[in-house]
This record gives sequence, structure tokens and C-alpha cells, in this order.
Amino acid sequence: MLAVFIYGAARFSDGPIGEYQGGYRSTRGVPHTAEEYQAYKIWEKTIFIVWPLGIAIGFLLQYAKPKGEDL
Repeated sequence: MLAVFIYGAARFSDGPIGEYQGGYRSTRGVPHTAEEYQAYKIWEKTIFIVWPLGIAIGFLLQYAKPKGEDL
């Protein structure tokens, strides 16, 4: 989870990237290519899938631990 987040935070530090007036730019006004926009959208979808799954797995692992054992 952390690796996916750090990757996107480093690569898209000026994000989010959106489509504006026939082009792509960040909210800071920095222009981007269509490829960068597509990469951002893929990363965004990945974050919305990986984080909830990671949190759910963390809860399941916490409750699946045998009672009386502290690791």
C-alpha cells in the first residue's frame, strides 16, 4: 500500500491531472501529455483498489490471530 502511494506521490507531485481546454494539466497549471494523464488515471484507480483491500486484509489478519497470542 505504501509503495503504491509513494510511487504516485513522487511521480505526480503536482497532481491531480485533469483534462482542460483540449489539453491536460495539473491543478497548478503545469501542462502534461496524454500519456502522463493516462498513467495518472491508472495510478488513481490502483490506489482506490489497493488501499481498501489492504485495510480489509489488515482487519482480517488482526481478528484471525489466535486468542492469547501476542506477536
